[in-house]
Amino acid sequence: MRGKITTVVFYSWVLLLCVQATSFLYAQSGVYTDRVYPIIQSKCAATCHNYANPTGNLDLSGSAAEVYGKIVGITPNNTAAQSKGYKLIYPGHPYRSFLLLKANNGLIHSYDNGVLSPEEGSSMPPYGGGVQPLTNIELEMIRQWIFGGAALDESALGYTVDQQLILDYYNDGGLPTLQRPAPPAEGQGFQLHLGPLFLAPSQEVEYDIKYELDFPESFEVTRLNLKMNDESHHFILYKYDNITAANEAPQGLRPVNIVSTALDPDNNRFVAGWQNDVDIRLPAGTAFRWDGNTVLNLNYHVPNYSAGLIMPADMYLNIHTQPYGTALQEMKSDLVLYNENTLWPPSVGGFFTLPPGEWTLTDNWDTGPQVNMWMLTTHTHKYGTDYDLYVKTPSGDKGEQIFEGFMDYEYCNCNLGYYDWEHPPVKYYEPFYTIPAGTGLVQEAKFNNTSDSWVSFGLTTNDEMMLFMAQYTEGEPIPFVGITNIADGYCVTANAPALNLIPEGGVLDGPGVVDGQFVPSAAGVGEHEIHYTAEGLTATYTITVYPAPEAPEISLSGGLLGTASGFDNYQWYFNGNVLTGATGIFYTPQAPGNYTVEVTLNGCTVLSEPFFFEPVGIDNPANGGTQVYVFPNPYQNRVNITYIVAQKAPVNVVVYDSTGKPVHTLVQTEQAPAQYTYQFSAKEMGLPAGIYFVQVSIDGKTAVHKIVEQ
Repeated sequence: MRGKITTVVFYSWVLLLCVQATSFLYAQSGVYTDRVYPIIQSKCAATCHNYANPTGNLDLSGSAAEVYGKIVGITPNNTAAQSKGYKLIYPGHPYRSFLLLKANNGLIHSYDNGVLSPEEGSSMPPYGGGVQPLTNIELEMIRQWIFGGAALDESALGYTVDQQLILDYYNDGGLPTLQRPAPPAEGQGFQLHLGPLFLAPSQEVEYDIKYELDFPESFEVTRLNLKMNDESHHFILYKYDNITAANEAPQGLRPVNIVSTALDPDNNRFVAGWQNDVDIRLPAGTAFRWDGNTVLNLNYHVPNYSAGLIMPADMYLNIHTQPYGTALQEMKSDLVLYNENTLWPPSVGGFFTLPPGEWTLTDNWDTGPQVNMWMLTTHTHKYGTDYDLYVKTPSGDKGEQIFEGFMDYEYCNCNLGYYDWEHPPVKYYEPFYTIPAGTGLVQEAKFNNTSDSWVSFGLTTNDEMMLFMAQYTEGEPIPFVGITNIADGYCVTANAPALNLIPEGGVLDGPGVVDGQFVPSAAGVGEHEIHYTAEGLTATYTITVYPAPEAPEISLSGGLLGTASGFDNYQWYFNGNVLTGATGIFYTPQAPGNYTVEVTLNGCTVLSEPFFFEPVGIDNPANGGTQVYVFPNPYQNRVNITYIVAQKAPVNVVVYDSTGKPVHTLVQTEQAPAQYTYQFSAKEMGLPAGIYFVQVSIDGKTAVHKIVEQ
């Protein structure tokens, strides 16, 4: 099954199936008739796009069905828009929908074609005329309608637009939007953007959506750089086998569930997967090879952990390219599922089944030609206790072990003593590891079904999976050239790192390279490209040199010492001595004396000025009069957090755990003068009882209170 994804594997990394999200998605809705069509009539057809005045040869008058037929899937008359492959409304592609881009009033980013070129004409409706421009709510309704497939009748689709959710977000606010990364330089790649997709509090969704590249010629991909919301569960990139298979998939967001998984045809190839933001840079001399008319399938799974705020979810994927034929070898990807015919316990309906108890499942992967392995990682659900990979001997037995499920290959390169199924190890082979032709790998997974019933394949963590992912080249390997321990970023004050150059004796060049070493201070703050050349191959790395942060300030509030959030690590000191375990943004002082806090950000470490603490009868926090009350405290079920906003101001209310890690954002918006009360329950969020901190910031003035859930 090398090179193809089976029907079962197509959505293989789905760990949770959200029942409330699925029922929401199948609710009746009619955003086209409720919102889009009336907007077109009042702000387009009423003035410049009607029978009497069809500007641009576009008449948008008529019934809802008639107007729909005039815009959806229709090529614009504008030649510049035609050259970019735009449609007036391109189902599934708001950033290729010329009608939406023409109506943009600043909501859509320039990276998403939100700024018109001179050849594309002026914005519509003509701003400054008698018709008001489209509001952000109106633009968003159209954008979400297009993302959903731009249907005339949404009841026929699996996805519907929640109009009230959009209204609530733009009227009341929600979680902040993801900071957008810059795309690759012109001529060196392109950026895919999926989003924003709006999630109600505590909602969880998973979607597929196809994306047609529509390039004039084939090309190679050398790097895939992803950025998505921290809450995201995963993003998987597939590509369709052929255009015929791609055309069979509908346009727009397709909700993923056990039914859609089972019915989807076996016509996708795995490219890469992410569980967090990772920059996948292929080894020098290798690349993915894509046809110009490649159609991608984007699979995105994201939950909203906030119980009170709407979340806008975004995914940005930078795809870095080079001319076809540049690479010496093609990098291939595989997502390898067990062979249900060789497993014990016997499979049922093509899926393996596990009775209660401990089980060890073994299966072979026949690679065919010689394979030069670059990356391996594994995947199970919660009953998985180990996952090892071995080279298969010619006789079919287990040979050398090349992957250990207990290992942490990324941080400590050490054996943890257990298998972390939620964060399985990822191993890179640099140099490549060659597996001879006619052999392959033996996968051996161990499970402990602690439930009292049989467990079979499924999408939830109460079900199970068994698969591994591989990236490799075929045939005789090319030399591996690269730097195996280079970091993505360094502090400007850091010493020159000891780089592991393979092979030794090559040439290191680029900004900040001094006498064969990379010196961050010589490179200066900013983003730099560093090259290592050997044996006719050049490996390129993008390194960010970060400025040293300003020294943090310590303040006293509610009997707690605190400092600013946003740093990677914290360490508190008392009279110059380390306070063991004091590694959060807050600390409760135990004695009078000088307290300092050392913070780390992007590898840069700075120490605060000493703060002298002396107990007094009444704490007088420097919070500028911010009035905050928490009651009852300690509490058993819920605590009330009440504060007063004297004048309209930005308000942030964040709950932190005892280590200073933010666990819940209650408020992050501008509020009018009033008294506000919110409730928090660690228990209801699945958090343990214990000590938490509530930080209330009103117009930059902050108060902190310790709360205790019993």
